[in-house]
Amino acid sequence: MNNIIKTALIIFGVVILLFISIKAFTNNNSEIFKITSGVTARERLLTAATLTVPDTDVVVTLTKKVTEFGNINNRKEPFGTITVGKQVKYINDSNIVAITWLNTGGSGDLAYLTVFNPGEDSWQMADMKFIGDRIDIKDMQVSNDTIVVNYKEHGKDQAMAEEPKVSVTKTYIYKDQKLAEDKT
Repeated sequence: MNNIIKTALIIFGVVILLFISIKAFTNNNSEIFKITSGVTARERLLTAATLTVPDTDVVVTLTKKVTEFGNINNRKEPFGTITVGKQVKYINDSNIVAITWLNTGGSGDLAYLTVFNPGEDSWQMADMKFIGDRIDIKDMQVSNDTIVVNYKEHGKDQAMAEEPKVSVTKTYIYKDQKLAEDKT
């Protein structure tokens, strides 16, 4: 009888330890998405994030500052690059917004405002909006779900090879997993 009680207590203890371990794993599995002091949004994003290249169905995994992608229209060489800019910030407790740059082999880089949500094991692109071609991002400010991007773009009579001179401010609202430009 004494051995039966000991065996039952051991089994009960193992079950409790398994339950605690499983609970801790599921709680800590999302650790990559938790905002912690000392870890920048950019570092967090480059741990593993995916986005869909604009105007394609190509999904790219970002694991470094510049990510090459290829095989668009059956090309074998890299078709272009996606670069995560310096402007990467937390929107709220669970989202990251970044300026990303697309280059498909031409002379210009296209700037996009990109929002990422936490997925099962990586950041997933939630939405992306085109900002401009060969622009000079000055800064990006985030307050709640409002994102303000200040940049310079080329004037009407200005060559694209010149430095952009026209100051522009665009405001975006992130709501219901979508970015929308605030035109007010």
